[in-house]
Amino acid sequence: MNHLSHGFTANSPIIPGEDSDEFDALVNGLIAEYQPAIDTEQILVEKMATHQWLSLRALRLQSHVFKVQVLKDRDFTISKNLGLLIRYHTSSDRAFLRMHTELVKAQKERKKSEIGWSREGARYRFDPFLLPAHQTGLADLQHPASRRTSRSAHAESFIPFAAA
Repeated sequence: MNHLSHGFTANSPIIPGEDSDEFDALVNGLIAEYQPAIDTEQILVEKMATHQWLSLRALRLQSHVFKVQVLKDRDFTISKNLGLLIRYHTSSDRAFLRMHTELVKAQKERKKSEIGWSREGARYRFDPFLLPAHQTGLADLQHPASRRTSRSAHAESFIPFAAA
């Protein structure tokens, strides 16, 4: 069988013997939980579902290989197949966690941009001028960066502390 159309590297996450309704329920559950608002978030949720599905498949196959090898053959050595399935399981779990981290990060950035947060250096600050004026009530104000004040204007108003 061609490894690109079957098994862990298949184009479709469903292989013969698996229930596509279970996979659809997994996808729909993750969509309901994370509520993706944009295409990127939707893709990340779908990738999370795929990696979780592959992880569960690897666990099922590990269990099968272990049962056949140990219980039937009474052979207590670890076969290459079991080691490969453990690596697939670990790889799928890591990929799921990466997609989850990326999704949470993307949602956080989207929400910050929706409420007017801007990134400045390594710190975040709220900038009401990034919001539409009708949402802030600041329609008549100028952005601080557009105001120019000279140092001499500030120097004239400065009164040094008088020593007693």
